[in-house]
Amino acid sequence: QPAFDTCHLPSLSTLQTWWNKSPYRTIAIYLGGSSFNQYCNFSGLNRSWLEAADQQGWTFLPTWVGPQAPCAPGFTTSIDSDPATAFDQGRSEADAAVDRAREVGFQKKLVIYTDIEAYAKYSRGTCRDAVNSYVSGWVNRLHELGEGAGVYGAASGSYLSDWAGITNVPDIAWIAYWSQDDYWANADVMAV
Repeated sequence: QPAFDTCHLPSLSTLQTWWNKSPYRTIAIYLGGSSFNQYCNFSGLNRSWLEAADQQGWTFLPTWVGPQAPCAPGFTTSIDSDPATAFDQGRSEADAAVDRAREVGFQKKLVIYTDIEAYAKYSRGTCRDAVNSYVSGWVNRLHELGEGAGVYGAASGSYLSDWAGITNVPDIAWIAYWSQDDYWANADVMAV
């Protein structure tokens, strides 16, 4: 079923309009993270909003926007270039994401996605290694906590195929193709 994300927490009335007049039934919910509030605002996310949206029928993709690739410019925080430290960062970010998910009312068992924005045009080998280690730590810790581990990445810039070969493989990858203006009924990120 179609899903989407938006940079700002929609009002409940806007959600109801989308439910009534669009094909969407799933929405990404940004829980937070050190690189999230730099660009977007989900400050109204709380238990009552989540319960009301759930009662409208929505399902959710809980998403965490933590540190980004060390070679990608412009983010508030970066994954450490050292793979061992990056792995620990992934574990720490997983703890923070689960804590926030519980705070706003999500119950077990969840799949929580970590957002890895495109960085291919800045990448060097050590940058990819650091990101892969971070993702492996993310998955490792979420599995220890009994949660599912997802990763969000750009079809053309997040090195999605790397994640199939890391020590701790994500349960699911959300392959994103960004479109600001249009709904594409037959969109296929694998074809772009």
